Amino acid sequence: GPCSSGVTNNIPQCCGAGILDILYLDCETPRADSSILNPLRNICAARGLQAKCCTVGIAGLGVLC
Repeated sequence: GPCSSGVTNNIPQCCGAGILDILYLDCETPRADSSILNPLRNICAARGLQAKCCTVGIAGLGVLC
């Protein structure tokens, strides 16, 4: 996948504004599977969001991305 397979930063998310690069608002699960031809950043950009790899993704928030 687009994110590392480690314990942290392993959940792909498309997120809006960030606070101190720790907490991101308006996060959602990508609506398509990423690939070399359709990378995560393109999938997120189509929705006006940034591609992030988060440790926790809950209720529209991305934590430790």
